[in-house]
Amino acid sequence: GRYPEIHAASLIRDLARVHDLPEEAMVVGNGSTALIYRLPSLLSAKTALVLHPTFGEYERAFGPTGCRIDVVLREEAHGFALPWQRLFEALRRGYDAVVLCNPNNPTGDVVPPAELTEFVEEAARLGTTVVVDEAFMDFQEEASLKQETLRRGNLVVLRSMTKCFALAGLRLGFLVAPPPLVKRLRETE
Repeated sequence: GRYPEIHAASLIRDLARVHDLPEEAMVVGNGSTALIYRLPSLLSAKTALVLHPTFGEYERAFGPTGCRIDVVLREEAHGFALPWQRLFEALRRGYDAVVLCNPNNPTGDVVPPAELTEFVEEAARLGTTVVVDEAFMDFQEEASLKQETLRRGNLVVLRSMTKCFALAGLRLGFLVAPPPLVKRLRETE
């Protein structure tokens, strides 16, 4: 007869302790995918940039909201290497949001934090929010940008608990973002 806590306060408290983050910077969701679907309205995104190939849910989440989605392709001929120059050029055309997967699904490569932080800084200068899906980051925690969310008002990090904790049937994930953004997200739950 016990219902779970509405905002998962106990789980957030434990996750905050494990990840060394403040509770007010975290939201728990029914898997990181459910949180992905909440981002377009939270960010009021009319335009989004997605790096391909990648997880297919980003476009399925942003597209139905009327958001224009542009794509930058990793090329097979170049070993699917991250095309930084083309990505920066695209960013400078102006977007509300950029969605990146790190480590990328399906290529598995990890963008070093310093390189990704440089991109997030340029995005901030342009007024763009960067969403980094770190669903597989448990395997390379040192590359995570979750701590950067506390220093940058334009960074959102998604994490999944299904991989490392073998909870696929439970659908459990969390989002780390600047506290004002988290507050707005919690108010719409």
